[in-house]
Amino acid sequence: MDKVSVVVPAYQAENYIRECVDSILGQTYGALEVILIDDGSKDSTPGILDAYAEADSRVRVIHQENKGLAETRNVGIEAAAGRWLTYVDADDRLAADTVEKLVKAAEETGARFVRCGYTEMDPEGKLTEPEKMPVEKLSIYEAREAELDSYEPGRMMGWVVAWNKLYDLSLFKEGEKIRYPKGRIFEDASVTYRLIWKSGRAAVVNEPLYEYRFWQGGLMKAHGGKNYRDAFAVSLEKMEFYRTKGEKELYRREVNYSMYKTIEYYGAAAGREDRKKIKRYFKRFYRDHFKTIKWDAGKRIRMKAFDISYGLYRFVSAFEGVYNRLR
Repeated sequence: MDKVSVVVPAYQAENYIRECVDSILGQTYGALEVILIDDGSKDSTPGILDAYAEADSRVRVIHQENKGLAETRNVGIEAAAGRWLTYVDADDRLAADTVEKLVKAAEETGARFVRCGYTEMDPEGKLTEPEKMPVEKLSIYEAREAELDSYEPGRMMGWVVAWNKLYDLSLFKEGEKIRYPKGRIFEDASVTYRLIWKSGRAAVVNEPLYEYRFWQGGLMKAHGGKNYRDAFAVSLEKMEFYRTKGEKELYRREVNYSMYKTIEYYGAAAGREDRKKIKRYFKRFYRDHFKTIKWDAGKRIRMKAFDISYGLYRFVSAFEGVYNRLR
């Protein structure tokens, strides 16, 4: 039985960390090492983690000065001794058979990258909405197919996040080393597509085994302008990655996704300066990427409208919606 390293980055997590760790230690899969990383917490998190290590020999605790989530994930990669690596965020939970089913899928398919579905839960821990998944219990995707699937409606989050995955540790360590970029908010979106590509194929357990605590508006509120700047950096990297690989359809889908996300960020921005900066990003995407691709007339008109003004874009979009309903 191959060992699985479960890495839990924890910062100021005293309210939820027990739920998280208890769900890991209660896994039906036996060969676990649990690496709890205290990222400079000032609350009671360090003591809680130490108590788990004293009570269970599978648990190891790393204390460090605050480095942020990306670097903490990297610390977990270096500390892991298992064949497999999985991340669990400190306020989330696993269903009891999560690791067992992920490992089984890896063994049955030969995939080095495996993911499962997730269920959102509210801050009080009540399960709410599961990810929409295919009806078959197990799906297998070649790397390109997996990337294409991530752009289907409602599928992006399940593919790009660091959690809900089982990774062959060698994906991070062999050949081109892959690490999470220091200080970036969307550290997982910067890395996961490269892991999928390197793995060659991905297996998906179509069950909502990971329980993700959803915080309404949390990321936008917590990080403000850095949020959209990091998102745009990821988009540019993905565009260049797909273009370098000669993947025209993936490049096209990332451009399309980036254009609409930019408009979404603009609409959500609170300050005038942020809106001006977001508009500059949009114009760059529009000039350097969008205009190099053939699009249908409706999309060209919508993007040109936003290039002129947000008000015009909203008017055109509303008119198009009414027209489509009436025809």
